[in-house]
Amino acid sequence: MKVRSGYSKLNSVATGSYRMTGLYGVNPAGTRFAMAMDSRGYIYKMDYSAGSPDGTWDEITPAAPYDTGATVRWSVRTLQVGAADGNVILTNGVDEPQKWTGSGDVADLSADADRPTIAKFVEIFGFRAVFANITTNSTANNLQIQWSSALSAAVFDSLDIKTFPKECGTITGMKSYRGSNYIFCERG
Repeated sequence: MKVRSGYSKLNSVATGSYRMTGLYGVNPAGTRFAMAMDSRGYIYKMDYSAGSPDGTWDEITPAAPYDTGATVRWSVRTLQVGAADGNVILTNGVDEPQKWTGSGDVADLSADADRPTIAKFVEIFGFRAVFANITTNSTANNLQIQWSSALSAAVFDSLDIKTFPKECGTITGMKSYRGSNYIFCERG
């Protein structure tokens, strides 16, 4: 992380006075960006130039904004497949999981029939995208996780789902750390 000298507000023309609900450092396809979301449901990226943010937010939301509001939090991770290929995976527990390749607008993650149609959390573990607190085929299950095929966040198998016992309560978070994927539950 590079310290900026003094205070100079990053360009807020694109974001206006709306509340930012997330700020992430992402690295799809080996290129560094800052990514942010606002309370209206818009997604922005900021390029890096000479190791520092360039100060300009560029909107990368598809035609309609996401249904987020001021309290929805995004879960954002990068699935790096190779040195020049990777996707940023975005979930918010309200909208369909999204991907961003590092150029163009954000888009739906997958058309695979076995995909999670909503997920609250995403982590990268074992070269797979792992989704938690999910909805599949219009059935919400806050005790399930589902993972993608290796090296692809867009291919799913309906058998790659794990349901935790109801005694655990709702999945409240997930974190990959030092070779393990931790699932946090209300009572587990």
